[in-house]
Amino acid sequence: MPVVAANKYALPELVKPGQNGFLFEPGDSDALSKHLIDLFQNEEKRKRMGAESLRIVSAHSIEASLSNYEALYTKVQSGNITN
Repeated sequence: MPVVAANKYALPELVKPGQNGFLFEPGDSDALSKHLIDLFQNEEKRKRMGAESLRIVSAHSIEASLSNYEALYTKVQSGNITN
């Protein structure tokens, strides 16, 4: 699914405006509704952005996250934490 999220906290790291969704400023209900209406009216855009969302989120899967943590712990254990 495409993502429509507030431009706050870590959300901008997962939402790439125009690629997999849209960001709006917190409290700006006009911008939120504009983005939702745009997506409801454009099936091709929803599909394209949804596919891009899946691609982006795959880097944050449990498997990828565990692999990243394991690599970090291995670096720390070996004393190689400078890079």
